Amino acid sequence: MRARTVGAIQLTEVVASHSMVANRTPRLIQRHAPELLKVNIVRRGACVFSQDGRQATLAMGDYVLNDAARPYEFYSAEGFQLYGVIIPREKLRLPHQRLMHLTAQRFGGRDGLGSLVSAFLLQLGSSQLSVSRSAGSVHLGDTVIDMLTASFAERLSALPELGPSTRKALLLRQSQMFIEARLHDPTLDVATVARRSHVSVRYLQKIFEEQGHTVSGWIRSRRLEGCRKDLASVEFSDKSVGSLAAGWAFTNTAYFSRVFKAVYGVAPSAYRARLLADAGDQRIDGCQTGSNQRFT
Repeated sequence: MRARTVGAIQLTEVVASHSMVANRTPRLIQRHAPELLKVNIVRRGACVFSQDGRQATLAMGDYVLNDAARPYEFYSAEGFQLYGVIIPREKLRLPHQRLMHLTAQRFGGRDGLGSLVSAFLLQLGSSQLSVSRSAGSVHLGDTVIDMLTASFAERLSALPELGPSTRKALLLRQSQMFIEARLHDPTLDVATVARRSHVSVRYLQKIFEEQGHTVSGWIRSRRLEGCRKDLASVEFSDKSVGSLAAGWAFTNTAYFSRVFKAVYGVAPSAYRARLLADAGDQRIDGCQTGSNQRFT
């Protein structure tokens, strides 16, 4: 078994060349019951997860949610490879009582949002668990949480017992996560989000307006925030402001500079220069402090 911490989550990998049965028993839970949720995705083979009276049979690319605070069982009749995503319960930002309807349900990895989540998790597991040191781990961890939140919200919104207010909250969250996953796409617009959410443009706008936003304003603000983080990162210091802006679907550099300054109070180039200079000063101070400690 391999494991790696990626921001707020932990990635795991389990590989076996034979059949296997594993149980999380009440005794184990009594001894150690962290407030954790686990999502397992099948990289190779097939397996069955059981919890809360439900059973999910998974093939390659399918994923499933389990609650570590309650008993569950895993079974595979053959060799398999699983990637796991361990998430603190509070990070998922969905009602716990509703999430419990989703344990041991199969999330298919071939259609709709499930295909997007599946491809991302498989690629993440392959890249992050096969290197000695992960890159961009904080952002990747947040992206995983956001994508899984959207996937679970989509399934929850189909439950007949949900009230109107809960449905609206889930639709808002689902739409926001769809936007988050496509911020780099310059063709993303209100109509695309509404179509993906299976609602009218007018209704989608209404839900966002109830939270003090517009759909287009939300898209723009999330793109600006992504670009702001990149401008502050030493990792992208060799890229021009225009190049970073284009990566977040701002195709007009002059427009990007205007809206960035309107939101953050400073031009993007000045913002970047200030933060990178501060980072350089901190590295110098750290080296001087370390030098004094060694030679005192």
